[in-house]
Amino acid sequence: MSGVLGSFIVLRQLSLMGDALSHAVLPGVAISYLLGINVLFGATVFGILASILIEYITKKSKIKADTAIGITLSTFFALGIILISQVRSGVDLNHVLFGNILAVTPEEIFQSFILMIVVIVVVVALYKELMITSFDPVFSQAAGLNNSFFHYLLMFLLTIFTVSSLSQVGIVLVVAMLVIPAATSYLWNKHLSSMIVTSSILGVVFGLLGVVVSFKYNLPTSATIVLIGAAFFIVSFIFSPKNGIIDYSKLKLGSKNKYFAIALIPILLVFGFFLSSRLMSDKNHGKLQVLASYSIIADMASEVGGDKVEVHSIVPIGVDPHSYEPTPEDSKYAEKADLVFYNGLNLETGKGWFEKLLSNGRKTEHAYVVSTGVTPFYLTEDNSEKTEDPHAWLNIQNGIIYVENIKEKLIKYDPENKGYYESNAKDYIAKLTALDEEGYDKLQTIPKENRVLVTSEGAFKYFAKRYDMDAEYIWEINTDNQGTPEQMVRIDNIIKERNVKALFVESSVAPKTMEAVARNTGKKIAANLFTDSLAKEGQEGDNYLSMMKWNIDKIHDGLK
Repeated sequence: MSGVLGSFIVLRQLSLMGDALSHAVLPGVAISYLLGINVLFGATVFGILASILIEYITKKSKIKADTAIGITLSTFFALGIILISQVRSGVDLNHVLFGNILAVTPEEIFQSFILMIVVIVVVVALYKELMITSFDPVFSQAAGLNNSFFHYLLMFLLTIFTVSSLSQVGIVLVVAMLVIPAATSYLWNKHLSSMIVTSSILGVVFGLLGVVVSFKYNLPTSATIVLIGAAFFIVSFIFSPKNGIIDYSKLKLGSKNKYFAIALIPILLVFGFFLSSRLMSDKNHGKLQVLASYSIIADMASEVGGDKVEVHSIVPIGVDPHSYEPTPEDSKYAEKADLVFYNGLNLETGKGWFEKLLSNGRKTEHAYVVSTGVTPFYLTEDNSEKTEDPHAWLNIQNGIIYVENIKEKLIKYDPENKGYYESNAKDYIAKLTALDEEGYDKLQTIPKENRVLVTSEGAFKYFAKRYDMDAEYIWEINTDNQGTPEQMVRIDNIIKERNVKALFVESSVAPKTMEAVARNTGKKIAANLFTDSLAKEGQEGDNYLSMMKWNIDKIHDGLK
């Protein structure tokens, strides 16, 4: 689809328009989620609206087309960001901006296929008209063709192409996939028909090579696809016989030798990429392969499983699991995992990445929620329904429930080592119980009126309930927009009214917002606390037991 449409976009010098439309669809995406309709409808409306607005500004004022495009692009994009922050739709802005081809669903693939058929049918049916209006708009108008109609037809097709590409490469990179294959093909071809065919083939090649290379080096797949395309463009820019920067007449090559040498370049490039690619080693030394959604659960599974299991955490240490995007390495681990442990309670499923990873890795039936049996708390700012607060592990007694659930599932999959898992779990639970009791006694030495725990995210409700404290926060759960004016005023007032002794910021959260609160209220930030992630290996807090001890000690010292 990118090859077919991109050829006309490059010929008509509408690459900037493609960039504008790709950003302009963002408000439509947000509204579609709000109304519960397919994003194709909302995005298409805003894409066409942006196209009309750009044309209107250009014709009705002295403003040039590039300026009109810049104004429209930024305005619609800003509106989209505001809508996403307000509708509470669960839309992951990072996913919309950059996409993730690893999380594409069969339904999205089918939708892209249908849209591709629509694009091809329209272009084939109106090929002559589109060609004439692209090469000579003056002649086409004199011949009775409506140039505006064909312009807006292309804008409509461009919009549905953008929507189709959102889940794969996102808004930011969609223009690259639209322009790079077509521009590369343009350097090699004299005729529009051959340019379209070559451009389409190149788009497919870029996609396949991008996936292969990203899996080998565990790189973001969408960005890798674009860089592969850029590499091909650079080669074409240098070596193409008619439009390249090399003067072949000085090389004294025969016609056949010249084209043979040129053809070898992309062939060798493709062969090199495939040759260097290799799948991850499947050697597991007979251990049970366990996939955990984030580092805390991975640590618990390692404590119980010991040397009988090999554990991989999907979300890396220090990364927020609420909006994580899976990597090629995660996909490979998902495919070879014997069982998968995840938190549930609105943590991994908030953005949809985890469910797609399980589905594409065919591990849905082997995935288990480790929070089963925990009494959940709920988010108070979500008025549409009762949404579970995911941070149950910050109450050590809930962490013990996690450990029990992990033990049961390991025994189910590996009954021969039942005694081993039971012994490990018993010893581990004894340590957790001792820390929990020690922490309770320690925090009770803080005067009741001083037991107000202020953090960036509202992650410490379970912790506060267990240790008889009040949990306050700037925002309730990590989102794409943190620290709105209303949230800042609210927390400033609470800190001043309750004379809060100290503030805390989470290790997986940028400290800027809490630093602003500290300046506004004159309070100090006492320490960084662990919430969604362990510390790096070798540092204090690099396991669940150490992490919880750190939190208890730092909160005690800060508020005492």
